[in-house]
Amino acid sequence: MNTGKRKLWQFLSVSSVLLCVIFFGVWSFLDADQEISALEKRTLAQVPDFSLATLFAGDFTRDYESYYADNFPRRDGFITLSYALNHVYYFDFGQNTVIVGRREVGNGEGANAASPPTEDDPLTVPAEPPVAPLPKLIFPTEDEVIQKDSILLIGDRAVEIPYTVPDRVTRYAAAINLTQTLMPGRRVISLIIPNGAEFYSPEKFHSGPYSQKDMITLAYSQMDPAVFTVDAYTRLREKADQYLYFRTDHHWTARGAYQAYFAYCESLGFKPVPLESFSTGRYENFVGSMYNWTSNLPQSKQLLDHPDYVEYFVPLVESTAAYYFSTGMTAPYPIPVVDTELPDDTANKYLCFIRGDTPLCQIITANSNGKKCIVFKESYGNAFIPFLTSHYDEIYVVDPRLFNTASTPAFNLPSFVNEHDINDIVFINYSFIPNNSAYIAMIENMLN
Repeated sequence: MNTGKRKLWQFLSVSSVLLCVIFFGVWSFLDADQEISALEKRTLAQVPDFSLATLFAGDFTRDYESYYADNFPRRDGFITLSYALNHVYYFDFGQNTVIVGRREVGNGEGANAASPPTEDDPLTVPAEPPVAPLPKLIFPTEDEVIQKDSILLIGDRAVEIPYTVPDRVTRYAAAINLTQTLMPGRRVISLIIPNGAEFYSPEKFHSGPYSQKDMITLAYSQMDPAVFTVDAYTRLREKADQYLYFRTDHHWTARGAYQAYFAYCESLGFKPVPLESFSTGRYENFVGSMYNWTSNLPQSKQLLDHPDYVEYFVPLVESTAAYYFSTGMTAPYPIPVVDTELPDDTANKYLCFIRGDTPLCQIITANSNGKKCIVFKESYGNAFIPFLTSHYDEIYVVDPRLFNTASTPAFNLPSFVNEHDINDIVFINYSFIPNNSAYIAMIENMLN
């Protein structure tokens, strides 16, 4: 290629790039911003307030980058395309068996990457004293199940199958213990929550390395005696014939979260508020993540044809809430603790609980008992948080996935707890988290 043609090619290439930048910039300016991403199940960043102080501190620039990343034109379409391009094809070998590749979800929700323990690497669980037998559950048989990766489709229900990786469980317990060591004057509380697979799948998928009860027992046995370990498992097991878990989504319902709250109160010395004391409402026609993750299977139509509903319980104590993008807690975004007025076109109705996954949420209640707590959670914690408003003056809610990366603000747990004079430090996670090395690293990073 001669010099003239090369220069022309370079000019056209640079011009094309500049035109694309200008086009998307204008489009972004004119396009209406979203407040919620139903696809990602979280609240999106909004335009930050400008001031010279935030500009020179670097907060405005960082917050504006977060805002633009969350409001890029046709963002959900690009995310959907990315999911499709990264999809691992499956092969159907008969009516009830689906085999696909395995992938790890880095934010701690979805799947594990390591292979399950084998008979040569059994899960060792400390012996427990005998307890009274729990009510018998009727489990489906294996020939009633269609398996896609770590997901089982059972009629009009789908569940995720976690399994135990002992080394990761040990590391998770060590992170909780380090929290207690660094802050000996505070109460550190651990709730590990089983998901629906423990109660609604064939026995094979909740025994041996798949037993979530054994995994929770293993984790708690390795925690410092000073740590309050909450047995939410037994309460959930006793009530498993109720509507505790969605059928089309991987979360629990507010009724499920209430059972963990009840166990929490028993462990901490609080008096739990009876469920019938709350005023309640519900959103109909909720089809969630389990359908989205299996929608390429014809059998998943049963999920679509039998949607869930999202029930909520309104806090008894007057409360106000706002979320923030950094620990500086500037530019609050007010939100309801329980949203009883979600727009009709909101697909992800689970967002009614504290507006989904936000970096840092502060709830101030009308209590005056001097108690404050901070809760570290993924999205399972969202339905649990509103029940705590009966017992604390202030509640801080942190999603570790949204801090301490190259593109997110820093969060130092001991500094934040000391600065805000917090009494209780709560870790509530569902069963995938103690086996997810990426999420465990996020907790370790907060401890510096």
